[in-house]
Amino acid sequence: MNNIWDKIPYDTNNDNHVVIRDFIIPQILTEGSWLAGGSVRRAYLQDKSIRHDFDIFFRSEEFMEEVEGIVRAFCFQREYDSANAITYSGYFKYYPITIQLIHRQYYNSLEETLESFDFDICKAGITFEGTLVIDKNFESYNLTKNIGVSNVLRNLDYTSSHHIGRLFKFLKEGYKISPEDLRMLFSKLDFSGSDEDEAVSTIYNLHRELEKGADLLTNEVIDVINARLQAI
Repeated sequence: MNNIWDKIPYDTNNDNHVVIRDFIIPQILTEGSWLAGGSVRRAYLQDKSIRHDFDIFFRSEEFMEEVEGIVRAFCFQREYDSANAITYSGYFKYYPITIQLIHRQYYNSLEETLESFDFDICKAGITFEGTLVIDKNFESYNLTKNIGVSNVLRNLDYTSSHHIGRLFKFLKEGYKISPEDLRMLFSKLDFSGSDEDEAVSTIYNLHRELEKGADLLTNEVIDVINARLQAI
């Protein structure tokens, strides 16, 4: 384990770095909470964009409520709730920020949180002390642009449209997935719903093409699949 800025050269011109170092770590996180997922991956990759969510995970409901109180004290507005998270938006200095308080499950540690993720390229997190924790495959998979399907996702009985949507988001960022893994995920895609539903039937037809070994990973097809998945 290392302090994040010992591992990632801090860039004062990187909005993502500034928000994480000057706001999220010292002012938002508490002992029972940690930042994990895409925002940490982007910081590691020197991505300067902050047009994404900062996802915070918790040890218990009490810690979540503590952090929520802190977020509200900074005048962040509660935008919406879901079964998975509470979403707040606001500003740090002139930076627009979206913070998601993840409550679909609570975890004993940051390491346990990372083990629950669907793709290995996202298995990175930061504690309230600024300690960077990454999965053993995180660096190599990000450097080689290999998505890395996690064992958690492999062991699910079915693949949801949420997982496939995230998959194609990463493919559009230039990441790769093996044809075998892609077919595996599609083979477990939940097709519940009416056969007359255009979105379901379209995904089903694409799934059948994948089974035939067709190369569908063009940007155009990715856009079509993504749009259809959102319609389910």
